[in-house]
Amino acid sequence: MQSSGISSPANISTTTTANGQTRSRFALSGRSAHIDSRIQAARRDLADVRLADRVFAPHYAAPIAHVVTARGPLYADKQCSDILSECLIGERFDVLEIVGDVCWGINCVDGAVGYIYRSQLGAAAKCPLIVTALQTAVRAKPATGAAALDTLPMGTRLPAADASGWIPLGKGFVSAEDAAPCPVSKSGDFVAIVEALLGVPFVPGGRSGAGVSHDGLIFLSLMMAGIVAPRFADLQAESLGDEAQGSERRGDLLFFDGHAAIALDSDHAIHCDPVRGAVVREPIAGLSGPDRFGPVTARRRVTA
Repeated sequence: MQSSGISSPANISTTTTANGQTRSRFALSGRSAHIDSRIQAARRDLADVRLADRVFAPHYAAPIAHVVTARGPLYADKQCSDILSECLIGERFDVLEIVGDVCWGINCVDGAVGYIYRSQLGAAAKCPLIVTALQTAVRAKPATGAAALDTLPMGTRLPAADASGWIPLGKGFVSAEDAAPCPVSKSGDFVAIVEALLGVPFVPGGRSGAGVSHDGLIFLSLMMAGIVAPRFADLQAESLGDEAQGSERRGDLLFFDGHAAIALDSDHAIHCDPVRGAVVREPIAGLSGPDRFGPVTARRRVTA
């Protein structure tokens, strides 16, 4: 039976076959609800077994934990053409299907469901640290003056540091001074992180110090302040914090039709402008103009 693309509570029963094996059977009960394929791993042909009590599909898959070994986009489609989000080094990725060079599964950091190239994944590993600097250097030796082999952006997950205060990687070393235990301790001033991201380039689906999208900027800044947030702007506008009343205050989240910004005060905001290609500061009045993003559709106020 093909999945209907809907979900609802289910009645689960078991039957015993002729060879003594048990088989689970599911029956819909209650009112069905829409499945958001961006955050729920359910397709018409396959679903995460952890959704079996809510989603009916002809096949279910048990997730197999991997770790991201190369930063890159998370795609919404099998053809890897429509960018949905981003996967960063050290993040856990639960694989549900592998077809050729492409894996389908769930990024366990932002909850996004999509497709990633198999070459970007490795065996599951513990990564208890997260890069807090905008960019941190990967050094050839565990010394500040050693040659920089590469850089890793804010949001990257790393293994534990050794006794010398350096984090050993396969290709070099990162200073533990540029990292913190993950999850990050909760802090109220996520706007300070937003301000540190000024000038970071616009990257479709991005959510790291190397580049962000409009909602990736919100997700990253809140995550680095220890605040849990949905990945996508429409979900952020629906559920983050409380509805903001009156004039804008520092930290208010402003949502437009297909865009988002973070207020600095009653007159100015920071956002990732796809036209200017970077995270910028500008007047709120300019953002809501008819030739820009239109009127504000939602205001949310987040507190630690």
